Amino acid sequence: MAKNQQLSGARAKMGFIRDGQVHYVGIFSDVSYGVTYGVEPSFILGRHSAAGLTYTYMDTVHVTANGFRVVDHGWFADAGFPSLSQLMDFEDYTIVVQDRQTLKTIAVIEGVKPTAATGGFSARQLSTSTHTYVGMLVSDESQPDNVEGRGAMSLPS
Repeated sequence: MAKNQQLSGARAKMGFIRDGQVHYVGIFSDVSYGVTYGVEPSFILGRHSAAGLTYTYMDTVHVTANGFRVVDHGWFADAGFPSLSQLMDFEDYTIVVQDRQTLKTIAVIEGVKPTAATGGFSARQLSTSTHTYVGMLVSDESQPDNVEGRGAMSLPS
């Protein structure tokens, strides 16, 4: 029988790389991420339509993770949110999404900072939390080294 190549939520797991190790977090029921590329048209005299399209930037990676609220495993413990006293020294981390069946890394989001968290309670429902993050770069199993091209500048250290 052929191995199923269709990835499902039951096969995916999400974790954070901190201190050089992946720490998988079992509180998330869904995670979504996306990136937008900026494309600008070039308009020239003597033409009614654009003469060309040029990539001008890649926006930051936006990540949303929803999960179940577990006592003693809140935003500051498992979801990677810094406390106020940690904001000045907070170091970016990496989010990893892995396929449990093939053990392939499906997504790597680098340079991640947590940005927002919400939670709530309803009668006769499990308590949930929503966490949002912003990252610098995203790679997947088909493009594992999604990095800047040669000659790209960086902020000074």
